[in-house]
Amino acid sequence: MRRAKRFRIVVAAAGASAPPADTSAPASPSADLEPLARAAFDQAFGTRSVRQRLAVGRRGAEHEFALHAPGAVIGAIITERWAGAADPRSGTTSGQDRASAELLWLCLWEGRERRVLIATDLELAQRLVARYAGCFLPTQVEVHHCDIASGSLYLVGRLGGE
Repeated sequence: MRRAKRFRIVVAAAGASAPPADTSAPASPSADLEPLARAAFDQAFGTRSVRQRLAVGRRGAEHEFALHAPGAVIGAIITERWAGAADPRSGTTSGQDRASAELLWLCLWEGRERRVLIATDLELAQRLVARYAGCFLPTQVEVHHCDIASGSLYLVGRLGGE
């Protein structure tokens, strides 16, 4: 699902000269953070992963994986927050829903690659592991937190594959 374009609106006081409003859509947070998280993973594990759309299953379902190095790793990078907004009472669940959907796609993947889910929000990574701990998943998925500020990657937990 595509995000709606956002525009910055500049309102100047009466009589003041203001620069023209910037009507270009800003880059999405995902576009900014995802390459940094991918680079942190590649540096930590010596891979050269790319974002790639791949066929999943036998009927041609496709999914775009944020992290793929054939024969080595397949994964997702989640840049949303757990609550989906600055106010955790907002009721928005975009981060939770996206992380759960990516977990499903990683489980549907039939290859032998190592499965990894990287979250740039520590709370999301921790709550995802807590929510699905002990649940049956056909293959193991590693959940990592990428601290963008330091460029560090931390293993938060492993799900499934028991």
